[in-house]
This record gives sequence, structure tokens and C-alpha cells, in this order.
Amino acid sequence: MDTAQHDKRPQPSRQRLGDRKHETSEQSKHGECIGTMEDKLKFWPDDPPASSRQLRLLAMAASDFFDRSIEELRERKRTPDRVWMRAVCMWIARDAGYTFNSIGEWWKRDHGTVMNAVDLVNDLREQKPAYDKQFRQFALFAKKYIRRHKHAPSPSTRTCKKK
Repeated sequence: MDTAQHDKRPQPSRQRLGDRKHETSEQSKHGECIGTMEDKLKFWPDDPPASSRQLRLLAMAASDFFDRSIEELRERKRTPDRVWMRAVCMWIARDAGYTFNSIGEWWKRDHGTVMNAVDLVNDLREQKPAYDKQFRQFALFAKKYIRRHKHAPSPSTRTCKKK
């Protein structure tokens, strides 16, 4: 083999991944800009993710109020009565500060469905007084229900006593 050809081949780097002496603090090992801590933190929301406990309590309140099981409320069926029940819960959750995505995840829907549910509740309350009346009744019921059950242990954390 000719030495001139040998020198033209790319040589593997002998530098270990942890020994990146020539890399600046502005670049990662892949050459991406890292920036300052403030730059990194601006992509994080101001508030941490909310617990889904209140969403579950809201669904439990709806289950009691509308006399349906939580499983029935979370099913994929789109009958007007079930859509209304879910939509009211989604509206209240959104009003409480939950994101469209977090509400959708809990109800096994996407964020667009939650957005439509909020619009549906607003439209029905505005156009049909009976829906507005039931919405206000449920909102009061749910508020009292959640306050009453807020500090009770969740079903998954309860322990069985041995006999």
C-alpha cells in the first residue's frame, strides 16, 4: 500500500467521549447549541403538571350526579347524553386550569375533542336554558363533592387490614 494513499484515508478520532477539550460550553457533543440555564428553562411551563386526582374526583361527581359509571362516561360512545356529561366535566376541568392535553389524556380523547367540548357547553348554555340550569346544578354539586372527598385516600392507596 502506498503511504500517500494511506494518509488520505480519514483517521478515527482517538478522543474519548468524556474528553471533549475542544468543545465549547455553547455546544453539546452533537454540535447543538445549549445556551444558558435561562434559555433552557423558558421551554418549561411556569406551573408543574397538575395531578389527575381532581379530574378523577370530577368524574366521580359526574358519575354520582348523572347516575352513570365512570367507565360509561369514558367509553367511546357519542350519544348526546354521554357527550354532554363528558363535555361538562371537561369544561369545569379547563376552567380549573388543566390543559387541553391533560384533560384529553384522562378522558382518553385528544385535545381537539376537549376544545370542541368546551365550545359545545358554551353554545348549549347560551342557547338552551335547561342545559344552563343543569350545568350550574352540576357545578355546585361537583364543587361540594370534590371538597368532601379531596383529602380521602384514593382507592389505589388504601390498604387492607389483616384479620
